[in-house]
Amino acid sequence: VWASLASFDRKTICAIEAGICAHHGLDPARELITPLLNSSLCIPALAAKTRRSVIQELVTRADENHKVWAKEDLIHEIHDRSEECVTELLPPVAFPHPSHPVPYDIAETFLAVGIHHSGLAFGSPRGDMSHLFFLLCVKEETAQIHLLLRLFRMLHEPGVVHSLLDCQTPTALAETLATRETALLLE
Repeated sequence: VWASLASFDRKTICAIEAGICAHHGLDPARELITPLLNSSLCIPALAAKTRRSVIQELVTRADENHKVWAKEDLIHEIHDRSEECVTELLPPVAFPHPSHPVPYDIAETFLAVGIHHSGLAFGSPRGDMSHLFFLLCVKEETAQIHLLLRLFRMLHEPGVVHSLLDCQTPTALAETLATRETALLLE
């Protein structure tokens, strides 16, 4: 399903999210991303030059904000996942994340967001450059699929990616994401 998401229309993506929420007994109208947003975990100008350094910069920011217990283990886990499987599901957005929950590597579930204005090769099968990065690390087994799907649904809307790429401050990045999730849930 993940590899095909970009080809699905809005209605289908919404139905997939609703079905997964129903399966896990969750309310699909509940905010999922907004509670995780923290402007101190948003980097509007990543300095990274490689896939590994993007991961390292985002994890370091989370570590500086006391979200990470085992920094090097987490970096290794996320990098290995990004080597095994494509994490760019929607050009020019990449979703680096561990392949499974990491309850012993992190203090709590978190989302770190970064923008790389010139773009980096992040393993897109089409050779696209990634500019927007969402590092998601979860403690709970079911949280990862819900959060990734909600992010994808938010970013799939026309103009959202470009409005995020235009953000110049961490606060603007966090506020734009929160506004987008609220708007999505009101539709």
